[in-house]
Amino acid sequence: MVWSLLYGLTRDTLGVMLLRIRGDGAKDIEIMVLRHQLAVLRRQVNRPALEPARSWPSMCRTSTVRVPNNHPRWSGR
Repeated sequence: MVWSLLYGLTRDTLGVMLLRIRGDGAKDIEIMVLRHQLAVLRRQVNRPALEPARSWPSMCRTSTVRVPNNHPRWSGR
């Protein structure tokens, strides 16, 4: 546990130091690359087709009850 705490503190300290040393140009390039990656990922996502919502009264008006035909207890055998 002591080693993991020491590792985490060292990593965070070095990360803060590198952020201060790094110039604005490098930060701008990183932001551009991340935006490009996000745009590529958004193009890959298939969004589901939306269907019109059914209201509760229309669902209650259905007169047929659907049961599976391949189950012996449901088919009346």
